[in-house]
Amino acid sequence: MVKAKITTWWDPACQKAVEIVEKAGKCSTEILMKRLRVGYCRADFLVGILQRSGVISESSSRKGTYELIKDKR
Repeated sequence: MVKAKITTWWDPACQKAVEIVEKAGKCSTEILMKRLRVGYCRADFLVGILQRSGVISESSSRKGTYELIKDKR
């Protein structure tokens, strides 16, 4: 499980987005749009937050798809 301490006062959906990404094992704006029931702009904004926080990284196989960064212990 990925430990992510994301505290954003501007978007309360960040923690829910982390949970969705953990369950799916991958991330994309489409996944967040469907599961959170938000629009493209907000889903893309959340992807950016997750990427900057170190929860996901850009996939080398497909553009627009992100991979979950596993916690190395």
